Amino acid sequence: MEQPNREGHSPGRASQGQECRWTSAGPECNLKDLERDPGRILQGPDSGSQKLPPSPDPKTPPLPLSVTPPMPSDLGQPRKLPLTGSDKKYPLMKQRGFYSDILSPGSLDKLGEVCHGPCTNLDLLWQANLDKFTPEVRTFEVSEDFEERLERERIGSTTKLLTQTDFPLQAYEPKVQVPYMVLPGQCPRKIEIERRKQLYLSLDIEQLLANEGIDSDKLMPRHPDPHNPQTIEQGHDPLFPIYLPLKVFDNEEFDCRTPTEWINMGLEPGSENRKPVPGKALLPTDDFLGHEDPKSQKLKYEWCSVGVLDYDKENKLYLVHKTSEDGLVRDETGKPILNGGVTPEGRSPLLICQYWVPRIQLLFCAEDPRVFTRRVVEANALRKNTEALLLYNLYVDCMPSEGQRLVSEQSLNKIKQWAMSTPRMRKGPAVLEHLSNPLGEVNLDYERSMNKINFDKIVSSKPETFSYVTLPKKEEEKVPKQGTLPEQKADFTFVSLLTRSEVITALSKVRAECKR
Repeated sequence: MEQPNREGHSPGRASQGQECRWTSAGPECNLKDLERDPGRILQGPDSGSQKLPPSPDPKTPPLPLSVTPPMPSDLGQPRKLPLTGSDKKYPLMKQRGFYSDILSPGSLDKLGEVCHGPCTNLDLLWQANLDKFTPEVRTFEVSEDFEERLERERIGSTTKLLTQTDFPLQAYEPKVQVPYMVLPGQCPRKIEIERRKQLYLSLDIEQLLANEGIDSDKLMPRHPDPHNPQTIEQGHDPLFPIYLPLKVFDNEEFDCRTPTEWINMGLEPGSENRKPVPGKALLPTDDFLGHEDPKSQKLKYEWCSVGVLDYDKENKLYLVHKTSEDGLVRDETGKPILNGGVTPEGRSPLLICQYWVPRIQLLFCAEDPRVFTRRVVEANALRKNTEALLLYNLYVDCMPSEGQRLVSEQSLNKIKQWAMSTPRMRKGPAVLEHLSNPLGEVNLDYERSMNKINFDKIVSSKPETFSYVTLPKKEEEKVPKQGTLPEQKADFTFVSLLTRSEVITALSKVRAECKR
């Protein structure tokens, strides 16, 4: 019978090698031993056979130690007993608990190599400079339309002008009332300019006028058609063809720049040549007929892209040039037009695509289209009201007035008396003879006033029948705050002795004697 060795293992097991060995830190076990005996994880290294500690004196036999069963801890692990002694007392130490799955046989195949570190990818960037990793350059065939495809290619949205243009970039910048240095949190000046520029370019002036009920083609006056006259029954708006030009009713207060400032926007920094200024103008679509007869019934007017070349101060007209399909402003030879087309020899004759237009027919790209729309709407409404009032006065003047109502003799005598009592009025037989002509005008004006009163009364009583008649608005008379009459100031000034030459001479001599 084989005797067990000191560690409590049989010789057969000892031949296979010890599974646990003692180190300075404590017992160390192999994973294979844990696979065979998983209970050792819970029992700890002190479980199994109890080994007696070596005695310091070899002659003295070792004292037997009492075996006490381990106490379970709060985590279910066995708890170590406190050390006992006569001099020192140690606190109760709890064994650390680890939350882990119990290793079963064959767990090494699942765990793999637990002694190696994590897997890492090697950095191979340094190999990019080697010759064997350098790509080979080979020739390739280029398509015939490669340049056209390259020009059509667009990568995202941008504010840069990718197409060729004859206009300077600063000609698109609107006028803003923003300081150059702003406080934190406020919109910078450049951003405000860019925002307004994009907004103005996105608005369509023709659509804005259509929203206000105005047809751009009907803004220009035309010749009346003698074969197809316009009648009241047709119900057109305006009822009768317009005949007054729109520029007469233009309000220049809407303009944010002077004509000189608009033209100078074509000057680039460091350049002496002035380029055209971009804008839109209301021009005829047929250039040949537009120059021959601008009021022809066959013409159609539209808002066209133009370049503003020059300005005429006497007539207050702008010279505009229609842009080509590519948006360029070129002359007959294909060269850009600079300095308004004026050369040292003088201005050349107008081209077929050039026009002199008033300000009301020209919208600059650096101008707010919404403000320009209000400008056109106000001018068109004022023209419409003026033509209606002219037609109203024509109706009153055409009413019969011969011998209908005359001014009484008593009223005429009072008018003569008041006229003769005017200061400094010469009285004589020649004056009385000249009074006969004004009396005829007084009678005519009186008869017209009576007809006007009757006409207004009839139109007001039947507004549906006379819907095409516009009555003038009654203006309320305002009472002056002060009692002075500035119109009669000259009459009161000359009725004084200080205005006579004799008095002035006497006063000057008296002052000269007093200074001696």
